[in-house]
Amino acid sequence: MARSEKTMLDIPGCVIELSGEANPGKGEDAYGCFLDEDGCSFAVFDGCGGSGAQTYPCFDGKTGAYVAARKCRDAYFKWYLHYLNERYVFTKANMAKNLSDAKEYFQNALFACADFAAMQDGVRENMMGSMVRSFPTTVSAILCDYYDEVFSVGFLWAGNSRGYVLNANGLAQITEDDIFGEGDALDNLRNDDSLSNLLNADSDFSLRGLYYHLRLPVILITATDGCFDYLPSPMHFEDMLLSTMQASESYEEWRAKINDILGKCSSDDYSIILGCFGFRSFAEMKRHFAKRQLYVRERYVLPLMDNYEDKIDRLWQDYKPRYYRR
Repeated sequence: MARSEKTMLDIPGCVIELSGEANPGKGEDAYGCFLDEDGCSFAVFDGCGGSGAQTYPCFDGKTGAYVAARKCRDAYFKWYLHYLNERYVFTKANMAKNLSDAKEYFQNALFACADFAAMQDGVRENMMGSMVRSFPTTVSAILCDYYDEVFSVGFLWAGNSRGYVLNANGLAQITEDDIFGEGDALDNLRNDDSLSNLLNADSDFSLRGLYYHLRLPVILITATDGCFDYLPSPMHFEDMLLSTMQASESYEEWRAKINDILGKCSSDDYSIILGCFGFRSFAEMKRHFAKRQLYVRERYVLPLMDNYEDKIDRLWQDYKPRYYRR
């Protein structure tokens, strides 16, 4: 079936990328974006420094986490370009095959890292059964397609980096955190549960995916945990995005304000990409979200400025159903 005349490049909007390091020069996040008429994808990778703290002389003394995030980013976009060249249409029906193919690209990249380290440095340990992993990283990627004037979106992930949808109904977390325990997003802030699934060179992992048709305009977000783990609640994450938007006059200013807040509050590396699709101008996007920003601020954020512990569970239960609308 031939595509309609309109393509991804005919959708007005902007893609915003930003990242920061907790320790300058030692950041273990990686991110990237690709956009052309056939499709768009953006992805973030959080190299897991705790389990991947092993350093490798053959990789200039960098940690396995640092290397994994960058090698998996390169592998992901290599897979995505192959996917575009094959003229696939991303649907629920072929989701399983696409995930399997992408997983193979990740595995090949990570196994190559481990084999190179073994050959050059003699470092090759079997980490199975341990919390330590060779070349560990999370991934959260979003794929967008505009086909016969239908806006299709795929979410792909492993670990606790997240993919979101933000529209006039508010923020929705689409991905599910791969962690031990059954806590929700607020519980995760309190408990900091360890990862149950992530990309690595030692053991098998799962690559998970969801597919949607979405109505424009919409903002799609993918972010590492440094973007949301140091805010008081999921409501505050939405408020941070919307309040900085309303206080800005351009995409560039919005990006700078988000970066300023995350740089001050986060004790971790952070990477976030926001794909703003269907907005003819930044001013139009501000108008679209103005009522939602006031609602979130007045209903959730301002009440939590006093007696947070007494109010947070009740307000979270009120916010949670819409936040988890999948």
